[in-house]
Formats: sequence, structure tokens, C-alpha cells
Amino acid sequence: MTHEHHYKVTTVRQGNKGEGTNNVRTYDRSHIVHNNGKPDLHLTTDNATVGDNSKLNPEDLLVSAISSCHMLS
Repeated sequence: MTHEHHYKVTTVRQGNKGEGTNNVRTYDRSHIVHNNGKPDLHLTTDNATVGDNSKLNPEDLLVSAISSCHMLS
């Protein structure tokens, strides 16, 4: 039996402070990931210099996904 899984996400940058990404220090790394029909994820970078420590980052989500998959198997 074949089971197919399809996932669609849209990622939107929120951190443009008027200069785009011209200078690595002048834009916020905040972004929103929209998962079809699920709560939005408000994320940032893991880099403490330019990230927001109060938000999740992709590394948090990766470790969480691995942990969850391991627990469920």
C-alpha cells in the first residue's frame, strides 16, 4: 500500500527595516511560516546577535521534529 504525504508551506520575511538585506546587521531575521490549515509559525534565526531569543528558530524545529519522530517510532 502506498501512502503519499504532501506538505505545502509559505515563508514570508518580516524583518525588512527599509534597507532590504543590503547590510547583514540592519535587518531583523523574523519570518512567518504558513502551514496550510495550521497555526502560523513566527520564527527567527538562532544567531543571538540578530535574532529574537523569544521566538523559535529552524534549529529548534529540527531538533523537535527528530525528537518527536524518535518518540513515535
